[in-house]
Amino acid sequence: MSERIGEYEVIAELTRGISGRVVLAQAPGSAELVAIKQLLIEEESGLSREEQVARFKRESEIHLLLSHPNIVRAIEAGGEDETLYLVQEYQHGANWQKRFNDFTLIEILELGIQLCDALYYMHELGIAHRDITPANLLVSPAGKLKLTDFGMARRVFAPGITQAKMMLGTLNYMSPEQLIDATAVDGRTDVFAAGVILYRSLVGQLPFAAENPSEMAHRLLYAEPTDPLELNPDLPKTLAFKLLKCLAKDPDFRYLGSVSLKKDLEEELKNPHLYLAQGKIDAKKNSLKDAVQHFQHAVSLDDSLTEAWERMGESLYQLGAQERATECFLRVINLDPSRTNAFRHLGKSYQEAGNLEASLKMFQRAWTLDPNSRETCLSLCLAYRDAGSIADAVEHLSLLVQRHPDWDRAHQERGKVYYQNGRIMDALEDFKASCALSPLDPENLFNLASLFQEIKGDEEAKELYGALLRVVPGHSRAKQNLACILYGSGQLTEAEKLLQEVISTEKSWVPPLFLLGLVQEGKGCTAEAMASYQQALLLAPEDTGIMLQLAGVLLKSYRSQAAIVVLERAAAIEDENRPMVLYQLAQAYRTAGDFERAGELARSCQECARDPELAKAAKTLESQSLSSRKKTLFRKGR
Repeated sequence: MSERIGEYEVIAELTRGISGRVVLAQAPGSAELVAIKQLLIEEESGLSREEQVARFKRESEIHLLLSHPNIVRAIEAGGEDETLYLVQEYQHGANWQKRFNDFTLIEILELGIQLCDALYYMHELGIAHRDITPANLLVSPAGKLKLTDFGMARRVFAPGITQAKMMLGTLNYMSPEQLIDATAVDGRTDVFAAGVILYRSLVGQLPFAAENPSEMAHRLLYAEPTDPLELNPDLPKTLAFKLLKCLAKDPDFRYLGSVSLKKDLEEELKNPHLYLAQGKIDAKKNSLKDAVQHFQHAVSLDDSLTEAWERMGESLYQLGAQERATECFLRVINLDPSRTNAFRHLGKSYQEAGNLEASLKMFQRAWTLDPNSRETCLSLCLAYRDAGSIADAVEHLSLLVQRHPDWDRAHQERGKVYYQNGRIMDALEDFKASCALSPLDPENLFNLASLFQEIKGDEEAKELYGALLRVVPGHSRAKQNLACILYGSGQLTEAEKLLQEVISTEKSWVPPLFLLGLVQEGKGCTAEAMASYQQALLLAPEDTGIMLQLAGVLLKSYRSQAAIVVLERAAAIEDENRPMVLYQLAQAYRTAGDFERAGELARSCQECARDPELAKAAKTLESQSLSSRKKTLFRKGR
């Protein structure tokens, strides 16, 4: 049989403490859910049974008097003595305590305003809550706040029923005067508690944080709260001042009532720096769309707030909204021409848009403003490189290397410029330097390994690729290049294993498939090689190099007609492989017995071949084809 409290059927227990429990219940014939607070006598509380019963009755009496949108509605009280209970509306959602990290700065102030409304209503009735804590503030999913738990509430000028020796309340949120004498407080103690909640929510720490209750009490009575700006420098200064005003130890120096606190919180909701601060929080969490919205709100309140424009530009840039980002940065430099970061971002935006001249001008301006910034100087160097001003790029990169000899990136980028301009040995020295400075950096290892491989330093390259794969085991390009070296040195099984690993993760990458075909040819696995070339050709249907290799395998397998089909397809494509395609196609036709066609193709090869050796071979093939054709005709004539 289900448990009942009065006429209500208990559905589940929500919470239980030493002095009471709260259950979820339902009245007969009603779909409305209610929360019922039920008294539990606490034997070791220091209060007699009579005192505990009297306190619960007082709580019920006070709560039933209250009717406000931001106070949980009390429906009825019932029971006798130790079976007392109080029926309240059931509020969906969680308490503020459980949602400290859920709210934006704006939402925190909006909740604070709702709390002020509830406090003003109570205080006007001469009631002080005395236990304003996050756990007693319920917040619905829609952001509606409701105050609950009036177990410590009392009429300000009514006689107290609590024993003087008892210290009631939650210490973290207790005012100094409440700590000294809980019976001699008024509504300003609730304002103090509201200030503590706002402080903790806005800066992430209690104003009088301590390791134990004794230290907490001492700090509460004698220490000043930590300046909110030390814990959250982005918080508006005006808001920080208001938080400290809530926490004044002397009630006379606090807000005299919740109305004045509410007014100040409403004023802060019009403060553009509040939205700037929230946008920065969003950006740190990578919630860039939310960040943009808050930065937009900030500039709608103050169009000259440079930092908001700049931060909005950065967020939009990261979101890929380049045009809008550019507009923001142009606004920034219009408001403040000394903003280096804005010029740097404009340089990037113009660079990505292909406007290299404008990009270079922006980076030049940024470097003029901040000549000691290595990142700005590097951006300028790369802008010179992209604009084709190689001499300027090298000059500035050399200056960068001179000023920052221990920065691997400077050596790395100068090495790239040297390499692109054919200064291979200079590039090698820079790549060696960058690798020595940052030996575990994947790009440094790859650059040096690739260059060693290019200049036939295969052993050094193998060692560097091995080091790179220890750092990044899944580095596909390193595996591909290492497989090339292994193939060249005849280590075909090892090369095949690496290539299979690459292909398993890079299914649409053509080079490892092509190289795998070469390796399989080298191992004599003709069928497997043809399959690899065909798969590569599916991904790159216009690649004549793959067609040549596939046709070669087909010819070796005495499938000249199949080879002709592949090579005719290749011959229709005009590229650098055309002479070799024509030569190989001539061979295929000669093998198939069509000597006339073979001769024609051999002549065509000679006409377009730039390689003298290929032209010579084509001429020989033409002669052979002509001779074979004559013999064939002679036989037919007989």
